[in-house]
Amino acid sequence: MPELRHPSELELAILRVLWRQGTATVRQVFEEVQRVRKLGYNTVLKTMLILLGKEMVLRDASARSHVYRAAFNEQETQASLLRDLLHRAFGGSGREFVLAAIKEATLLPEDAAEIIDFSVLKSRTNAINNLRMFARRPLPGRPRVQIRKPNPLLSPALNISMGGLLLGPAPSLLVGAHCVLSLPCDWALDGFRLKGTVTRSDETGTAIRFSRPLNEKIFSNILTMMSQRNINNRVSA
Repeated sequence: MPELRHPSELELAILRVLWRQGTATVRQVFEEVQRVRKLGYNTVLKTMLILLGKEMVLRDASARSHVYRAAFNEQETQASLLRDLLHRAFGGSGREFVLAAIKEATLLPEDAAEIIDFSVLKSRTNAINNLRMFARRPLPGRPRVQIRKPNPLLSPALNISMGGLLLGPAPSLLVGAHCVLSLPCDWALDGFRLKGTVTRSDETGTAIRFSRPLNEKIFSNILTMMSQRNINNRVSA
């Protein structure tokens, strides 16, 4: 299956026509786009050929007038654009992303009610799991964590949850970097390793989300070990 790439503004306008109509010729797309944008036929044709080269549209050349359709549905494209914006503009913070979207959008009363209803339903369904999984536990003494790559430095561990770890500021760790957290623990001779990804890195701290959430037993043991001031923890990016 082709890779979903991010369309330009004009490419997205053309895709919207194909999503609405299912299939269309260049002439049909041109006529639809012309309703909102003054463009030449050749511009639309060239853009559709670019989309074809990107494998974002498919073409049926069996008829005299070639017929096009979108290679990805609207939901897939929207999800890809949202994920890209979430990580590039908001550092992976879903909370900041949603708050900014609500602030900038013009919401009708019924839209706001639907969002609230969905939020309440989702929060009720996931409340217990979220509290257990992502409740942060502060670490007394702030045990230091050594960042070995890309640039060696020491950073205090501020808190930990079953889902991730928050460190002090570590500018060398960029958002999206894959990390391995190595903790010396009494039940493992060589320490306990956790894979994760940097989801936030700014002046307030560096957040690492574990690839696989910890279970309660391991989390309890790690919390105990990391709460001791003299334990030296290492993070390899």
